[in-house]
Amino acid sequence: MDALTPELFDTLIIANIIVALALAGVRFYIDMRRPIGRSRSIQPVDASHDEETNH
Repeated sequence: MDALTPELFDTLIIANIIVALALAGVRFYIDMRRPIGRSRSIQPVDASHDEETNH
């Protein structure tokens, strides 16, 4: 571990923080572009299909 000097360690930590902030920024940008009030996981219920299965 002689190659891992305090300066290199600090550089790795700072690089990690920069990459994490960049990824968080991209995710935040994508989330802010999504329309409000619409969820992908909730699908509308087809009422005509429910009536057919009940008979």
